[in-house]
Amino acid sequence: MFFDNSYYIKCLLCYSPCLCKIRAKDIDTAWFDEGENIRVADAFVVDIMLNACGQTYETLKRYAETIDLDGLPVRTLSLEGLLLTKQTMRDKDVSDRVILERALEIYRKNAELTPSTTK
Repeated sequence: MFFDNSYYIKCLLCYSPCLCKIRAKDIDTAWFDEGENIRVADAFVVDIMLNACGQTYETLKRYAETIDLDGLPVRTLSLEGLLLTKQTMRDKDVSDRVILERALEIYRKNAELTPSTTK
């Protein structure tokens, strides 16, 4: 199986109080074997990205980080990881790339100005 957690992702989407369960329950776990991205559009859109610009879970997992979203820990990609997924000539990716590069520049500049607390 391409994505070992396909069953668990389907369960998460189906039983999430945030999703309506109408579309998520129709996900065929065999779709994960195909390696294509899956979009679930219920109360809001959830994209299950199995491949983005040639990047996979395996190549991107080193860019994973946990952020705090109003007290809720959310696992997501760092800016560097997101930038790797935007290396195409699509208009949307080009504009996203400009924004991500600028955000990284600001982030790095702020990191240089902030003294490290570790010794």
